Amino acid sequence: MPIIRWLLGSLILFFNWVFNPKGIKRAVELQTSINTQTAKLALYQYKACPFCVKVRRTMKRQSLIIETRDAKRCEVSLN
Repeated sequence: MPIIRWLLGSLILFFNWVFNPKGIKRAVELQTSINTQTAKLALYQYKACPFCVKVRRTMKRQSLIIETRDAKRCEVSLN
């Protein structure tokens, strides 16, 4: 079972890398306003979780800068 989980996780991450969405362009004032609204948000996530990948892709597509935290390792990165 761990091998299947590792294989599926690797495939999810690979396809996420290949089909990386582009963010939308907004006016500078509007983007700054959105950035201040999302400054206090954080996503606790697993790297290869398909639901977390979907949320991260939506964040990227909507050009939202939200902190992501790895639920396993407590690593912090801005996305």
